[in-house]
Amino acid sequence: MGLDMYLYERTWCPRSYQLGKKIKKTNFTTNVYDLDGTTEKKKFNDVAYIYCRKGYWRKANAIHQFFLDKRKLDLSIDECNGEDIYITRADIEELQSICEQLLSLKGNKFKEKAKELLPVSQGFFWGSYEYDKWYRQDLKDTLKIIKGLNLDDPRVDVIYNANW
Repeated sequence: MGLDMYLYERTWCPRSYQLGKKIKKTNFTTNVYDLDGTTEKKKFNDVAYIYCRKGYWRKANAIHQFFLDKRKLDLSIDECNGEDIYITRADIEELQSICEQLLSLKGNKFKEKAKELLPVSQGFFWGSYEYDKWYRQDLKDTLKIIKGLNLDDPRVDVIYNANW
């Protein structure tokens, strides 16, 4: 129970056409695992999108609130539970800048600036509301996740999803 947060890359897999005729399929093969423990190799034809989980946080409520605020969702907090939220590259770059700026600060300057730029958010079992070593670790984890994103590829969308 609590706030589980995920960041995904959704990559569009375009098909190639020449004179109205498809010349390239976007296929891939992967193992599919069944609940009974069996594994079967499956081939998927004409794939449109591939989702890849790029990051996971646990109870990093300030990061969660950042994403909700950026999308200015007109939903209640419970309506956001489990919903995909599309995040712009500009939002990712802003979050990276905030994390880097905060991690360069110490003591009271850190706490004051963190309250201003990336405040904690309260929710049922959403983690600590302190600006402490765990908050700093969330910032470090966020930078690691952001650096793993493929933001240069125009076929890639960044999607945030959280469950609680």
